[in-house]
Amino acid sequence: MSFIEDLISAAESGDAEAQLSLGYCYDTGDGVKKSYKKAVFWYTKAAEQGNVDAQYNLGLCYKNASGVERSPETAVFWWQKAAEQGDADAQMCLAQSYHSGKGVEHSLDKAFYWYKKAAEQGDADAQMCLSSCYARGYGVSPNEKLSAFWCMKAANQGIVGAQLNLGIYYCNGIGVNKSEQNGKIWFEKAAEQGNELAKEYLEKYFK
Repeated sequence: MSFIEDLISAAESGDAEAQLSLGYCYDTGDGVKKSYKKAVFWYTKAAEQGNVDAQYNLGLCYKNASGVERSPETAVFWWQKAAEQGDADAQMCLAQSYHSGKGVEHSLDKAFYWYKKAAEQGDADAQMCLSSCYARGYGVSPNEKLSAFWCMKAANQGIVGAQLNLGIYYCNGIGVNKSEQNGKIWFEKAAEQGNELAKEYLEKYFK
């Protein structure tokens, strides 16, 4: 039998990992004719068995209407399942859902909770969002030091917006010891990634 035939056989026998893999094959057209509906079918089989990756992927399918009718509520349902199992990507998606109020009741407190969970696992986008929460008091008391702390984490992972913000933090002494030299370093890093505002700051203040 071929690899795909073996995979189908295992999936039909109830193997959750095989179901996930087969769903991914149909999702991407890897070895089979692409079919989002079949991808959803197999993701669902695996997700119902508690497979965390399938739960996350299924959430994306419902978010993007891939092979199924769009349903932000169902997306949140599956992301919640995956997030509770510790999946950082699902935690990030869940946080964004609570932040925007899509598919779930708007709650900055819950958004902060899930941003923090994902950020603590090293998710760079979540670290950037968590920095913003501390800066603006979204779901938590404002805290400049913690905003700078998480901004630094995201900046070190290459998030251009965090690099720009960190440059501003250093130049103004927000949550960190004021250092125009450090500010310039982070503006340069952001500028190297094409950030126009960072380029403007460098031109205006460091020429």
